[in-house]
Amino acid sequence: MLEFDFWQRCETVRQLLNWAMPDPGRILDVGGYPGRLRSIIPQHEWVICDPRVDAPGEQVQGDAAHLPFRDESFDFAASLDVLEHIAQEDRESVLEEMLRVSRQGLILTFPAGHPLTASAEDKVCQVYKQLHGKEHPWLAEHARQPLPDADEIVQFLLSHGGQAAVFDVGETARWVYLQCLDILLEALPESLDFAEEIDRLYQENLYIHDFKAPAYRKVILYMMHEENPISLSMIETSPDEQAADLLEFHQKTASGLLDLIQKKTPPSPAAASEPEREKEAPEEESQTKESKEELGEPSVWEKMNPREADEYIARLEAGVQAWEKTYKIALDEVADMYRWRDRLEQRRSFRLYKRIMRLLGARIEP
Repeated sequence: MLEFDFWQRCETVRQLLNWAMPDPGRILDVGGYPGRLRSIIPQHEWVICDPRVDAPGEQVQGDAAHLPFRDESFDFAASLDVLEHIAQEDRESVLEEMLRVSRQGLILTFPAGHPLTASAEDKVCQVYKQLHGKEHPWLAEHARQPLPDADEIVQFLLSHGGQAAVFDVGETARWVYLQCLDILLEALPESLDFAEEIDRLYQENLYIHDFKAPAYRKVILYMMHEENPISLSMIETSPDEQAADLLEFHQKTASGLLDLIQKKTPPSPAAASEPEREKEAPEEESQTKESKEELGEPSVWEKMNPREADEYIARLEAGVQAWEKTYKIALDEVADMYRWRDRLEQRRSFRLYKRIMRLLGARIEP
């Protein structure tokens, strides 16, 4: 329902491509069926290679470890959140193939191989299973093998020459919060419009703050013919800006959820006084058959009997409680990570390294 996770990775890739290849080029999207990345970045010529391709066009049915293209057929090769679905022992073969068909470089995104990422995914899976009674459709597969390690991938790429830069995208606690919110919205009928509003708020208010560790996702930009380190960094926002945008986001989220719950909660029989019910009775009795038909189909609640309604409300309450508990645990773990980072930053050598990297960095403008 929520599109924030997909939009996050695609928008980041769009920014990186604008920097690395400002002129239109030919790009291979490995595992990108049905081609949503192509629709977001239409100025380039895209070719999709994916085992699920079932129609002709600028797309080919193929295996990422045996790409059906000639050497240097593309300017860039991209792969968004695909490596984690490939067996660990086959990932280098996939990277070799992407290097073979590319002239300039690669862009890769994937969940970070870190214990905090695995913990975040596990918590989302627990909430999903509580609601649906089954495994999460795509996160469950991540647990069957180790998530990709960014350092190992960079080391492998640099063994072929060139330069690589790694970016943190998607603060882990915020990712858990939004994923659990997505699951909660699935339990609320008629929540599609509100989900679209949440996505809009994320794109306009929160995405700009999502380039910091600990992050759920790593993004690697690799350029084959660069000799000097890639002088590129994401925009850094102030704590005050982040806090203001988060406050607005949480307030609007809470208000929207309350509106949905109140809209769908059937009124209690005691909510209306006896005089009001007596006053309304003659009007109800005087309604003609035609006027009742104009009311349209009964709502979800009108179709439920009291027992079904109570069970549905209980399930919603359990989902909200699980969501709040999961978010608190994730925040505690993030706080531990930040305390560890603060201790590390006290070291003089780390402060010097950080200052040098900032001097080398260049901002990506929106």
